[in-house]
Amino acid sequence: RMNKDEGYHSNRSGKGTGNSRSFRRSPYAVLNLDDKQAIGDDKIRDSYRRLSRLLHPDKRPPGKERDDAQELFIELQHAYETLEDPALRQAYDHFGHTAVAILRQNRYSPNSLYRNLSKLHDDRKPAEALELLQIVLGDRKRKHAQEEFEFNADVEINMHACATEESPSGMEWPEVVSTNVSLTASVPMPPQTVASPFPAQSSSGNNQPQMATQKQRMQLDIGGSSSLENGMGSTRGVLSVNYQPVAHTNISSQLVIGRKHLETSLSSSTQLSNGTGLSAKMTRQYEPGSGKEGNLGFGFSSHRSLTMFHGRTVHAMFALGCSNLEMQYSMLSLSTWGYRAVVDQDDKSERPPPRLSAKLTMGTQFPVALSIDQSHLFDSPFRSGRASVGWSPTQGYKFKGLISRKLSESEFASRLGIGLEHSGLSGLKWLISYQSPEGLSVRIPIFLSRMSPGYLKKVIWVLSLSFAFDEI
Repeated sequence: RMNKDEGYHSNRSGKGTGNSRSFRRSPYAVLNLDDKQAIGDDKIRDSYRRLSRLLHPDKRPPGKERDDAQELFIELQHAYETLEDPALRQAYDHFGHTAVAILRQNRYSPNSLYRNLSKLHDDRKPAEALELLQIVLGDRKRKHAQEEFEFNADVEINMHACATEESPSGMEWPEVVSTNVSLTASVPMPPQTVASPFPAQSSSGNNQPQMATQKQRMQLDIGGSSSLENGMGSTRGVLSVNYQPVAHTNISSQLVIGRKHLETSLSSSTQLSNGTGLSAKMTRQYEPGSGKEGNLGFGFSSHRSLTMFHGRTVHAMFALGCSNLEMQYSMLSLSTWGYRAVVDQDDKSERPPPRLSAKLTMGTQFPVALSIDQSHLFDSPFRSGRASVGWSPTQGYKFKGLISRKLSESEFASRLGIGLEHSGLSGLKWLISYQSPEGLSVRIPIFLSRMSPGYLKKVIWVLSLSFAFDEI
């Protein structure tokens, strides 16, 4: 006879009806099975039939004995459903009850994890099913860890390709010109539930207002940045607090401390009921010991998404900024992307439509900029590309192209990017970037050449090297 108190836990609410249950015992122990490696489907089925006849609640007299039998019978059914299903059994054998509970969530939805794993088992691909399950569970673990603590490191290494006396045959090798490093650690505080100033209506039908509650969230960011260029270095520290009093509204305060300057800022952002986003920021800069009055700056931006065309969304944004009541910059940008997949008539494959952006800015080096982004590049779900062109009345055109790819199938996979940048004054740059899910971001722009007789040859050589490096 089975002992229901041995490792079994049941949570009840309501009038004797179990709304949520968690089973702690091994399903093999529940079915009186010993070696899980040598157990086949027939043995699992025979054990379930024998125990279900023995423990059926209808064979017990009404009262506590029947209620106990009902609990045991529910546990028995849960154990049998876990072991007779290949996907659930594999999840329990490798990851325990937690994985089984995850698979049971929305298991009958069209694109659920359970359906994808079951299809792989039906195709006799248990190894691929286990690999997919490991990726999904790993992503959930990383996502949970990021909710508790987030660390970001941004590294930029500017390099210059040049020939030295030691270089054989005048070959050019990259040398580091400057380095910028930025570190930030974000620690979210536990949310606080407080009374809402807006009373909620009662669901019982009367007109008496009920006390409503809302969650207030706060996050503390601590970090700093350091830069080194031509033997000269600078360092600054950053401390910021982000507070969310209500949903869709954030208030941030930041303090930046450098060796010769001090900067404080206060910003706020909110989203209106019609979908319009508004944000404002005030900044004050000081130079301690100089006796000068600090600069006072203001910034404002507004954005909104509109569905103006069938199957396509348009996102508009306007921003402006001023310092000491003098206009510093203004920006108007329009971005559009489709939310319906484009079907290729040749191979019937689906790919998301490209994202197009146009930006008009005053107060920057390149006031006009156009860009296009495309995912599923080269019919690969792991590759994406971006191409942009900017124009300046003083510097001419700037062209930039970048191809990036995911290094694994995980949602939190690292990304590697390779590209080129050309402008009339700066010349040719080779762009290499790497981003990891742990928060590390590395950018390495390598200056190669200015406009010269051999410029086109270098462009072709770098393009060939980039495509070969991307295929590795």
